Amino acid sequence: MNSNKKKNVIRKIVGMTATMAIASVFSPSILSNTQTVLAQEAPVGQYKVTYVFESDTPGKALPQRVLDRKPADAQYVDGTVVTPKTSFSDVAGEGGNGNYSETDGYWLFQGFDADSKTIQSGDVVFTGKWKWFDSINVSYKLVNEGVIPYPKGLRKLEQESQNIRLSYYDYSTEQYNEKINEIEEKFFLSNEDALDYGHHIDEENEGYWTFAPRGYGLGNGNTGIRVEDSFVRYTLPYMIVRMEFEFTPTSRKVAYEFVSGTEGKDLPAAINGFMPEETEEYYYIKRNDVDYADKKVVAKQPTQTTYYDDANKGTWTFVAYDFTEKQLSEWDHNGWNLKFKGTWTFVADEVLAPTPQPETTQTPTTEVETVVEQPKTTQVPTSEEKAAELPNTGTVAALSTVAAGASVAFAGLGMIVLGRNRKED
Repeated sequence: MNSNKKKNVIRKIVGMTATMAIASVFSPSILSNTQTVLAQEAPVGQYKVTYVFESDTPGKALPQRVLDRKPADAQYVDGTVVTPKTSFSDVAGEGGNGNYSETDGYWLFQGFDADSKTIQSGDVVFTGKWKWFDSINVSYKLVNEGVIPYPKGLRKLEQESQNIRLSYYDYSTEQYNEKINEIEEKFFLSNEDALDYGHHIDEENEGYWTFAPRGYGLGNGNTGIRVEDSFVRYTLPYMIVRMEFEFTPTSRKVAYEFVSGTEGKDLPAAINGFMPEETEEYYYIKRNDVDYADKKVVAKQPTQTTYYDDANKGTWTFVAYDFTEKQLSEWDHNGWNLKFKGTWTFVADEVLAPTPQPETTQTPTTEVETVVEQPKTTQVPTSEEKAAELPNTGTVAALSTVAAGASVAFAGLGMIVLGRNRKED
């Protein structure tokens, strides 16, 4: 519009206003009728913006409930850049009014033919396209993977949980079908007793993974459109369920084992009580960390290095471990497992040979032996010669015979001595 046209429009408006002001003084009813006429006329220099909805699915006509969502027409002055209104819900179930069935599909708004249009001395039309779908495509995706990669088991489960069909009925009522329930149970490993999620064991990294939900927000309860949050992301007909897990490493402690180094001898159970105590914990996943690179674990000596075995009459002695230290950077699944194996050997007590002892036989005391024994303690008055001692050998019968003979000999000798003494007298 050039400046002359603008001036003419302004003059007309000012003139009309002045006329109405003067008329109101003389006849208020005339002003009222004039206002009604002005309200029905289109503003000078403005153009209409209208909206049209069309089906983008061949053979499928848009239902009235979709057409009713069309934005209202509007008017804008020439030169205005107009952005189409999108405040309406962009998904509409085929059943309508919430009366959906498992076989019903839905209409999904695909967008307008332009993001914006400029009024150029004429009316503008925005055409919106709607497409019909029979289901929603649900896939699960592992997200927020850190330094430690997700284990093979979870990755395999992720591959199995792609492109699962979800009906609009289940979607709108915030329910999952049997297939989705099965998949989520495999992810969650729910423990109903503990009201907690289970653990996915990671043997490679020596730890376990636990589902870490960041919020659910499955719907607003009215339209059936799920709220986009950190758990569910979707651009229908595709829905992405984001699965995030936290890793917890399992610790190792130094272990000790005692074995017998003496063939044929089992180590007494009591020796296992001499194993040293280890309190420090180590983590396989940290083996390459800076503070682990040069760190060594040194074996501790047993709390007691000797043990007397009463059952076997001997002593067990600690010899050595299979190795005394290990560097943590050498830690691997096929190498050492933080166990020191200690060997004990057994030495039996010395058994002394018995000292040979002479055989002795005690004989019963007899009257003859009593007579024989008397010369051993009584000096013979007539002679300095002592009676010869009898050896303590032979059997009881032999001793008795010798004793009897000796008694006769002594008796005879005594009679001879007495006879000589009488002759000399």
